[in-house]
Amino acid sequence: MSQENKIIDPLAFWIAIGLAVGAGIGVALNNMAVGTGVGIAVGVAIGAVQKEQAKKAANKDSDAAP
Repeated sequence: MSQENKIIDPLAFWIAIGLAVGAGIGVALNNMAVGTGVGIAVGVAIGAVQKEQAKKAANKDSDAAP
C-alpha cells in the first residue's frame, strides 16, 4: 500500500464503519440503542487491533534499518 493511500487513524475509521453497520443492525432489530452500541464496540475492537498491527509494523521497519 502506498503512503498516500494509508488510513491516518484506523481507530476513528473503524468506529465510523462500526457505527454505520450498527445503525443498520439497530434498524433491523428495531432497537437502535443495541445496534449502535454493538457497532461502536466492534469498530473499537477492529480499530485497536489494526492500530496495534501498524505500530508493530513500524517498529519492525525501524529495527530493520541500518
